[in-house]
Amino acid sequence: METIFKSCFLVNLGMEPDVLSRLLPDPIKPDVHNGEAFLSIVISDLHDMRPTFFPKGFGFNFSQIVYRAIVTCNGERGVHFLRSDADSRIMCLTGNLFSFFHFNHAKILNYQDNGMHRVEVRTARGEADITANYDVSELCYTPPESSVFKNIQDAKEYFAELYVAFSTLPGHTTAVRIDRTNWDVSYVSDEKANYAFMDGSSFFPEDSTRLDSIFYVEDLFYHWHTLEKSKLQAAAI
Repeated sequence: METIFKSCFLVNLGMEPDVLSRLLPDPIKPDVHNGEAFLSIVISDLHDMRPTFFPKGFGFNFSQIVYRAIVTCNGERGVHFLRSDADSRIMCLTGNLFSFFHFNHAKILNYQDNGMHRVEVRTARGEADITANYDVSELCYTPPESSVFKNIQDAKEYFAELYVAFSTLPGHTTAVRIDRTNWDVSYVSDEKANYAFMDGSSFFPEDSTRLDSIFYVEDLFYHWHTLEKSKLQAAAI
């Protein structure tokens, strides 16, 4: 599959490693930095999503929210998807048939208005609702005070230089690898953002996560390769 991310926000959140590790299947573990585990909420507007063998113009457009934990598996850094929301029923159906992204259908408003990018997500039971306004009129390249990363290069390497998604099947680990264009990231600020899944849901207790930073990037080409399977190694006795 391939697509263009027309706009993409990474809302980066830190937490105690135990908070994240209990949500990950063995042998996937949190990738701990400076004593914290991290998850990014990826808020994106995707255009022309299609199988690679389809020509341009045969794809479809939709908005998507992905909760991706930053992890290690078999000595390799990557991501693990806890949940995805999309406003396309086609994407939810095909995504759940052919991937491990855990899609849910949601109502999503995702648009720019006079330098402010507004996002509203309404899920079936309110468990992953989002209300957020991001100021994209003044892009910044200096980390906010909340970030544990000293500069944007280090933060980009940790949060964005990830090229494989891991999950598990009975007796196997699975991996989907990607090719993509370079992330030319900047920081943006949020205005009274609310992320229900990350604060008080059954996954993340209230006040168990903190906002580290928010990345913004545009016009990214993505290509997903075919899923790979590897047998789980027997634990040493």
